[in-house]
Amino acid sequence: PVKRRVDLLRCLRCGHEPLTRQGPIARCSDCGRGYPLRRSGLVDFLPESEDDDRRSSRLINPLHWLRKTQEQYRQRLAPPDTDLHRIMAKHQGGMLLHLGCGTGLILDELARHSWRLRIGAGRKLQRLLRAHRRTSAEHSLLLLRCSPYRLPLRDKTIDCLLLHNPFVEMKDPQAAMHEVLRVMNLQGQLICRVEKGQEEALQTLLSANGFISYRVGVWWVSMRVKNTQEVSFRDQAL
Repeated sequence: PVKRRVDLLRCLRCGHEPLTRQGPIARCSDCGRGYPLRRSGLVDFLPESEDDDRRSSRLINPLHWLRKTQEQYRQRLAPPDTDLHRIMAKHQGGMLLHLGCGTGLILDELARHSWRLRIGAGRKLQRLLRAHRRTSAEHSLLLLRCSPYRLPLRDKTIDCLLLHNPFVEMKDPQAAMHEVLRVMNLQGQLICRVEKGQEEALQTLLSANGFISYRVGVWWVSMRVKNTQEVSFRDQAL
């Protein structure tokens, strides 16, 4: 049973779960590895060198940051995404994970729904610190500085997972999808959005990993199911 946020975490060195909190450290009781708490509810699973902006700029097309900045600006000015809220109202109540949460704009907007816990994962410490400062953080939010290819979460713990622009944010979306499948519970919902022109690539990625999907506006709602569940899921989408 999950009583504390640290109960959801697993050690990236040895795989032991859960971690225990010892002051400002989330520590593995098996191998002794410690992960610093940068803030209450913000756990750092990456070494200091991974937050080097210059290193990131060499690996990622600079146009990506321009698009990302423009998108965040539009999100601040735009009215709430009614399609996303309609989807989340249907799937609220459990554990929500936003993979690649950035500064937490979407996590903050989704606080209006009833979640057991909102979890944000990202690589950049400064962006996660900004997400932590948002008014709706408090005890309903857990932030993880980690790689999307090695999530420090226990198996089958996530009920709803939000994946935004995987073909822009990630160099290897398929590797991230392996972690998505590991941390999602059997009835979990995967909510995706991609840039225009990437819809076909997303459908290919989802179907290759056993998902069936339906679309609400620009969002894709997916569930990994067996053939016997396919009909009922499509009925639910209608």
